[in-house]
Amino acid sequence: MHWLEHVQARASSPTERELATYGYASNATPSRTVIVNADTRYINVARLETVALKVGDKTVNWTFDTLGTNSFPLSKVVQGADKVTVYLEESPLYRSGS
Repeated sequence: MHWLEHVQARASSPTERELATYGYASNATPSRTVIVNADTRYINVARLETVALKVGDKTVNWTFDTLGTNSFPLSKVVQGADKVTVYLEESPLYRSGS
């Protein structure tokens, strides 16, 4: 009975990462570094891509783990990134072949 209670509790209690709409800070090795400055208006990333975002003197590794989101303001995840839009494309891992 204890196992069933655990499974039921888990199904109704998503993790913090699962609740993160725009992804999460990550210890994963980034695929690239994106420098965001006053001239930056947008960045293009793939879903599930981990990118080092350098804004001012701070850098954060961010994994763009999103579902159903095609774009969002970068300021939702990084302070100081006002007026920058993130555009997401489907991860190459999930693209269907022709």
